[in-house]
Amino acid sequence: MTQFRLFGGSIHSALVHAATQHDIKEARKKYHNIYALAQYLTRINEVEDNIAAGASVRAALIAGFSGRLLSCLLKAVGEPPFSAKEVATQGYTYTPA
Repeated sequence: MTQFRLFGGSIHSALVHAATQHDIKEARKKYHNIYALAQYLTRINEVEDNIAAGASVRAALIAGFSGRLLSCLLKAVGEPPFSAKEVATQGYTYTPA
């Protein structure tokens, strides 16, 4: 099992911490969605269910997130940055990996 740099040493704690920090940074912007953190946490739970069903952590995160948030989450769990080729097949709706 991968050792995480963040609190608790679990995927859940690493993802929640990274999403919370991302939301804090986004909150400084003028048009921040005040409901974004709740949406991130809901999607984290869905991604964790996907991982429990057998998907790799990387594939589950790429299927569930995009953009800078995806970069933050991959970094939090010790994965390398995503490539454009990896996310090119990602649709606009969440489809578990």
